[in-house]
Amino acid sequence: MRDIIWASFIFIWAFLYCLFEIEIEANYGWARKLPVLQLVKQNKIFPAGLTTWNILMIILVILSLLNPLIFSKIFNLNFEQKHTILIIISLLSWTFIEDFMWFNYNPYFNKDPNSDEYKYKKFAQFNSQNVKWHSFNSFNFPNLYIFIIGLIIVTFLIYKFNRLNIDPSNDINFYFQFVTYIILIILFSFLSRFYCNFYMNTLNKRNEICSKS
Repeated sequence: MRDIIWASFIFIWAFLYCLFEIEIEANYGWARKLPVLQLVKQNKIFPAGLTTWNILMIILVILSLLNPLIFSKIFNLNFEQKHTILIIISLLSWTFIEDFMWFNYNPYFNKDPNSDEYKYKKFAQFNSQNVKWHSFNSFNFPNLYIFIIGLIIVTFLIYKFNRLNIDPSNDINFYFQFVTYIILIILFSFLSRFYCNFYMNTLNKRNEICSKS
């Protein structure tokens, strides 16, 4: 049961953060239209480079998830190797979920947001013309180097976790956690249409606030 609760917590946290980003960035992902400072120039891995927004966001997420580890070290609590591996895998899972749900819930990444027919087709505009912060190959498929590296790390850590019998009491079950992630992703993907409709229905009010500032 604790695996389901923990995975649900990680998912909800990633989901709320993706909504927070949508509210700030709108259709300009990677903070392209915000007054931020570029620290890393455009390259193959980061086609849009890295800005102060990206760096601070990454640091905030890492520190937030490392909070239990830091807390346990300061107060001499029993924080074992299995918990450290759990934190790392959860952090990488958070990254995958947050990025996926950002596109899933962002109403700007759809073909025709003004059509009478239900219009929010998932990832309809996930291509090189609209997404400038990922690189794409000749098949218009994203070169997700960071995510591939992350998946390799997750696979290795789970293999090590099981192979070395780090958790003999079986307190942690990554399979239950990932099943929970998948179920929640499917469920919330269906619900994204309601958020997209809400966002577009309140667009005029949002624009009014921007025009007054």
